[in-house]
Amino acid sequence: MAKKEQDVQDEQPTGGKKKKLILIALVLVVIIGAVVAYLWFKTPLIGPDPNATNMPTEAVATHEPPLAEKTVNIDSITVNLAQNSGFLKVSISVQFGPEVDQATFSTSAINDEIIKLYSRLSVQELSDPAIKEVAKDHLRERLNELYGADAVSAVYYTEFVTQSV
Repeated sequence: MAKKEQDVQDEQPTGGKKKKLILIALVLVVIIGAVVAYLWFKTPLIGPDPNATNMPTEAVATHEPPLAEKTVNIDSITVNLAQNSGFLKVSISVQFGPEVDQATFSTSAINDEIIKLYSRLSVQELSDPAIKEVAKDHLRERLNELYGADAVSAVYYTEFVTQSV
């Protein structure tokens, strides 16, 4: 009979301990939930501040952005370089001013200008970054002659690969 009393005593505290642990966990969840709710609704860093007085009551007038310049990507083209020194595979982006209509430019004319300009240069010349920039500026100037003064604001290389023979 002593064993039965010990078994009964062992079972009762264990069940009571589990209930206490569940009750403590439940209280902690409620407290954490209350803190999160308070921070969410009362702190301006996390949620809206109902006491904020600096909110604009009227819509702020916005200025229209200036007309954006149009950038047109020209597909890559392969050019034979001067003195049979090699090949150049180049693709560019041309940035037109806002007044230029995209329908007025011709990629064929742009490719023609690329061939005329770069076929006069050798692989050794194009390995110099300064010459590459001068050639790009010269291409921009030539395109401005074709499409009107200041029609092309910039020319960007998107691909530039040389191969010597």
